[in-house]
Amino acid sequence: MSEKEVLINHGRLVALMPHLLGARPENSLVVIPLEGAGRRSPAMVVQIPEQHLWESEARRFEPYGGVGVAIVAFADHAQAEASSAAMAQLLQDNGAEVWSRVATDGDNWVQLDSGDVGTVSQADRDRVAVEFIRNGHAQPYDSMEQLRASFQPVVCADLSASMNAAAQHAVAAAQDMRSLRREQRWMSHAIVHFVATGQMPDIEATARLLCDVQVIPLRDHAFTEITRDTAAPNAALWKEIMRRSPEDARAPAASLAAFSMWLGGDGMQARLAIEQVPGRYELANLIGLAVSAGVDPAGWSTPDPESKVYGRRADLDAPKSTRRRPTPPPATGGDHRRPER
Repeated sequence: MSEKEVLINHGRLVALMPHLLGARPENSLVVIPLEGAGRRSPAMVVQIPEQHLWESEARRFEPYGGVGVAIVAFADHAQAEASSAAMAQLLQDNGAEVWSRVATDGDNWVQLDSGDVGTVSQADRDRVAVEFIRNGHAQPYDSMEQLRASFQPVVCADLSASMNAAAQHAVAAAQDMRSLRREQRWMSHAIVHFVATGQMPDIEATARLLCDVQVIPLRDHAFTEITRDTAAPNAALWKEIMRRSPEDARAPAASLAAFSMWLGGDGMQARLAIEQVPGRYELANLIGLAVSAGVDPAGWSTPDPESKVYGRRADLDAPKSTRRRPTPPPATGGDHRRPER
């Protein structure tokens, strides 16, 4: 066993997986970075039966060049040995250093190179859980099926009933810069309150947030409120708003949820959020590309809302019929109808 393997607490590493991914993985390989100063390469999760697919996408492994990683295989010993060896070779071909390969059923583990075995202690589970709860993360689900189900829409009649007035308010707020700034300040207050307390806004405030993000400048303001430090609570907020949204208003909230999850290093849940986007939506497409390519969220810098670049992006995101006009789209607030992007 190498010196680096000795330093790895394999029980804690296995206990970490459900919290990183939102649920206990099944028949999967997880690549987790263990080093890399200033880098937070996102954990990679691949399905073992789809080995022919991930072997053909070498670019997915480029972010791990120069990084020490562990491979955790949630599979039986034979599958874990073969698939993790193939994964290790792909990672090493792209400059990564594989420190450890571990097979586990979630309760017991075996180090595939040394043959060492162990169990995941309750102390390790508790220590990891406390750390994630302290950082604003929800408890993981028992299975991937439960995790996927948590993204499914729910009927919220009260929210739908509150959206007409909220949509009119959002359109009015976008008619001049003073009103726009006032609404942005309200949005910041509502988002910061959730980040601080974890309490969902009431129905009227939820409808207001949902209708606000149909308007491009207001959506992008919510986008700039998401930082690495607040990624987890923002993900929880926008995921819940996404689930309650009518289909034709869901894309902006789903995109904000996906971005928050990606920025927090949770590519799996980011994909699940993107799957909830009906039709085409440019922001969701861009986030999906970042997730698929394994782009490192550590390189993300929150844009300055006052910058010229930010202004041009808002213009390009607007529907074609309203580009280069001084006001955002009327009607239902820009993106409120079924997205075409």
